[in-house]
Amino acid sequence: SYYQTSKHFIARSLNQKPDYLTLSLSDGDQFNVLQKDRPVEFHLVVDLSRLKMRFYYLDGESNERVLVKTYKIAAGKPDANSPSGSITPLGTFLLGGRIAVYKPGMMGTYNNEQVEMLQVFGTRWIPFEKAIANNTGPARGLGIHGVPLVPDPQTGEFVEEEGDIGRYGSSGCIHLRRAEMEDLFAVIITKPSYVHIVRDFSEAD
Repeated sequence: SYYQTSKHFIARSLNQKPDYLTLSLSDGDQFNVLQKDRPVEFHLVVDLSRLKMRFYYLDGESNERVLVKTYKIAAGKPDANSPSGSITPLGTFLLGGRIAVYKPGMMGTYNNEQVEMLQVFGTRWIPFEKAIANNTGPARGLGIHGVPLVPDPQTGEFVEEEGDIGRYGSSGCIHLRRAEMEDLFAVIITKPSYVHIVRDFSEAD
């Protein structure tokens, strides 16, 4: 909390691999943290026409803007009556703090049914908290999360739902592959973060 850096970010740096949960420290161990009190924001720009999302770092002191990574995504089902052409609304949304990490066996309510959360949200969930500007729909109920996971019929282990990424098939949320969602989650959850949803990148502010 002193460095405003998530334990997931520290664990990955400490373990030098995509292990976001193991925090076993010994004298002399080194790991990365975000710079304390640096006015950093993260901005995710979703291009619905290409089903891609760009992840930007913004330094509020120097106004430096850096493209960190680009992701392939899934977005909401087609809707001819929506300004976006999808049930995913357009506009800028603040990402919320009521984040979640899901593990096998964790149950919850979805569409008034008890379900295993991995099969709906994958392993990570970041909600939209508030509509900020140019919004064609509310933030409530929407978020960014991992590809839904399904049990492998042979091994029983949870695997990503085939064919989820690169299509308009979600209930309005933005989906990322599991590895990419876990990596993004570790970085952005301790700083002000926004998602800007546009029809085309050229429309993004």
